[in-house]
Amino acid sequence: MPLGSFGFVTIGVVTGSNDFFTLTEREVLDWGIEEKYLLPLVSKAEDLSGIRVTNDDWLLSKKLGHKCYLLHLTEPWERLGARVRDYLEQRGRELDVRSKYKVRIRKVWYEVPGVRFPDLFISYMSHEVPKIAVNEVNLQGKKGTSTNTIH
Repeated sequence: MPLGSFGFVTIGVVTGSNDFFTLTEREVLDWGIEEKYLLPLVSKAEDLSGIRVTNDDWLLSKKLGHKCYLLHLTEPWERLGARVRDYLEQRGRELDVRSKYKVRIRKVWYEVPGVRFPDLFISYMSHEVPKIAVNEVNLQGKKGTSTNTIH
């Protein structure tokens, strides 16, 4: 039976700048980014170590220093927290994020579109065979999402 008969497959989040919009725990702490702007993230195929991705798997990824958060902003600039605005201004300038194509063409440059919370993660950009894992990440009511290196 084709996989498509069970659901549909689509790419993960296209941030336009993974260096900027995906963060490690250390980066979150260093910048003091407010928790309400962060979503749990599966960023690489190596994060899919079994048939499920659980909160414990995500916590291990975080402990290992992987990119484990997605910066998810949906508020107008004036309503954003001071720390996240500092990050947007300072780090954004350092990485020249606003000049990157996918960022530049957005209506609001810092709002990453198409954030989804899939039932399954499927790797496709890996040096091994593709991996499929059930998304069981749910931290304080926030389900896990992924970058476009995972479907």
